[in-house]
Amino acid sequence: MVIQLPGEAATAPLGAEQAARALARLFRDATETGLDVDAVRTLGTETVYAEMRRRFRVRGSDGTVVQRVFAAFRSEGGQWRLVELRIGVAGG
Repeated sequence: MVIQLPGEAATAPLGAEQAARALARLFRDATETGLDVDAVRTLGTETVYAEMRRRFRVRGSDGTVVQRVFAAFRSEGGQWRLVELRIGVAGG
């Protein structure tokens, strides 16, 4: 899976364990309050792209933060697999 975290360049493809560790660091100090799917686009029958807005609170804060999230899924062997995740810089 390719991951791009806020303020960083996209990674080379990572294995499942490496990707899970990278994402765990991102979500560790956050309390999720919502995720809105703004758009879903298909490319052929094997690839789907989703554009979302993630809402969360940082631990110890009262304000809600919004981030843009882009995800790509690919159909492999009859199952959908997350192959790319790009998370934008947090904004108000």
